[in-house]
Amino acid sequence: MLTRRPARCARPSAGARLGRSLFAGAAALSVLLLSLSAAAQTRAWPMRHVDRDLAVPRHTLRLDGGPRWPLPSGQLSHYVHRDADDALLLRVGASFGITENLELGFVQPLLLHPEGDLQNPTFHGTYQFGRGTVDVGVFWGVGIPYEGHLVLRGGIPLYIHAGERVRLDLGAFLRSEFPQDNTTVDLEVPFLVPINVTPQVFLGPEVAMITWGGFEDVAVPVGFFVGYTIVTGGGTLGDISGRIRETDVRSPRAFDQVELLVAADLFFDL
Repeated sequence: MLTRRPARCARPSAGARLGRSLFAGAAALSVLLLSLSAAAQTRAWPMRHVDRDLAVPRHTLRLDGGPRWPLPSGQLSHYVHRDADDALLLRVGASFGITENLELGFVQPLLLHPEGDLQNPTFHGTYQFGRGTVDVGVFWGVGIPYEGHLVLRGGIPLYIHAGERVRLDLGAFLRSEFPQDNTTVDLEVPFLVPINVTPQVFLGPEVAMITWGGFEDVAVPVGFFVGYTIVTGGGTLGDISGRIRETDVRSPRAFDQVELLVAADLFFDL
């Protein structure tokens, strides 16, 4: 889920950390995935990424890094600054299928670097009311303020199945923020194209248009993702994926900050 950029710090950083952080994050989350693999597995969740519904199946638990909308997150985010210190964010989340159409979830972010800080958690839900060539649902999220202010999100997510291996993920979402001085309403419009190049490998581009400050500013994050679905014993164990995302290509300092995301989602039938 999108948040504002972490504040810049004064220390310089090296561009070589891009590769190192992706490798380290993938290694750490792979260890977690392997350690839980004996218990994790679902037969209700399709193996191919493009065949899945908006909501996880009934009585299926997904350990994840937060909601998929407006743009997917990972358990680990590394914000790499060209001329300043980095920020490292850990997200611990889970989503559960209450019914065949209703998913509820929770995520707790923790800023690890440059200084440890518990971030505001988010409760979220997705209800899918249409399946077919176009899958349609309703998404909502509530950011609970430990500090700062309340944030509400709501909108319509869509999956358009454009072929056997291609899906278009898009929608429109409103974000309301409630600081003490000025309540704002903004728009978030994502567009992703996941492609299953093999039954277990998926990849694709992503872009979004996001307004801030009551439509006073517009950000356009652009990225690319690749993932691998692990199957065992005829069931789907989980996904390992990585993303690289420029947080705003419209900024005069575009590509001064890049976000690297690593995710290891695990599925459990309960």
